[in-house]
Amino acid sequence: MLEAMRILAALALPAVLWIPNAAADGETSPMFGGAVFGATTSQANDSAAGVELEAVSWHGWLGFAVEASARTPVDASGSRPVALGGSIRLRLMQALVPSLLEPSDVEVGVELQAIVERTLWNGELTGHEPYQQGIGLALRLRGSTDEDIPRLITESRFFIRVMSWQAQDAEIARAMQPIVPADREVMVLVGIGAAFGGGDTAYLRQFATR
Repeated sequence: MLEAMRILAALALPAVLWIPNAAADGETSPMFGGAVFGATTSQANDSAAGVELEAVSWHGWLGFAVEASARTPVDASGSRPVALGGSIRLRLMQALVPSLLEPSDVEVGVELQAIVERTLWNGELTGHEPYQQGIGLALRLRGSTDEDIPRLITESRFFIRVMSWQAQDAEIARAMQPIVPADREVMVLVGIGAAFGGGDTAYLRQFATR
């Protein structure tokens, strides 16, 4: 858990320092969204598919998210964990570019994420699962579905995440022999998602049809 806090603090500190000089995105509400993803783990070499729901509140270049996810194994023989977590998101860049599909502009952005989550359900309620920490990178596209007078921010994203946690058998080994290094398991997730939220008039005007 301490390692997870260090990751979040390391990303939050520079972002907080930049916020006074950063322009707000223009949201008037949190961004609510969902995603589908594929995942594979290192030690067990398992593959899984999953879904995620999230709510993100942005403050300048810094976003705070609450997330819930569920995974199911591809071979249908393993467990189906449900996890709850949070993330800090740092927007690294954004730019307005012409849309390839519509006569309007879209906003392209890149986010760096620090994530912490914990499995709450793994066939039954559980309170002893290890915390998972990780980092992620997301490419997002923003626009609006309204052609003449945009009222709603719509967002599509592609993301990749690398999560790590201490294997449970390693926890037992370390408790018995503290000098033995603990093994860690790694999971890589790749997915696509969409989100929507309210936006102020000045921000949404840039997505109006030309």
